[in-house]
This record gives sequence, structure tokens and C-alpha cells, in this order.
Amino acid sequence: MFGFIRNWSRARAENKRLIELTREAFHSKYPDRYMVGWNIRPQRLPTGDAVVTICWSQARPPRRTWWRIPKGTDTATELSGEEAQALVDIPPWR
Repeated sequence: MFGFIRNWSRARAENKRLIELTREAFHSKYPDRYMVGWNIRPQRLPTGDAVVTICWSQARPPRRTWWRIPKGTDTATELSGEEAQALVDIPPWR
């Protein structure tokens, strides 16, 4: 039971770290864009890398950008829609 809680807590902290790294990268690249949040938790790749989706703008559907964070680094790199779609499942906007 305690092992489950410990693992859940570690995973949650790692997701929070990945989202914060992505938020910083997004704001440094696009300081004039309004971020409305994250619609998807970080998705893990078989290599251990993570892909984070950020929604921005007040448009409907909101604009999305995808950011890849390689395992073991603190660097987020923006992906094109085609690159992201090749790596992770991108659900349609509802």
C-alpha cells in the first residue's frame, strides 16, 4: 500500500516538473501568447522521453503546441504537429 502511494507521489512530482519545464520553454519562445493550460498529462515514449501538450489562445478549438523533453535532461524542444502525431496519440479537440 505504501509503495503505491510512494510511486504515485513520485510520478506526480515528475509530471509537475515536466509541465513546469515546458511552461518555461513556451513562455520564453512565445512571450506574447496566452497559455490556457495543459489538456493532457505528459505522455511517455518507449525511450523514456516525455511529450507535453500546451493549449494556448482563447480560440475554439484552442491552439496546441507539443514539447519533447528527453529523458534525463531539463530541456524542452517544440515539435511540429506532424512530429508529435508520429510519437504520441493526439486526441481530437472536443
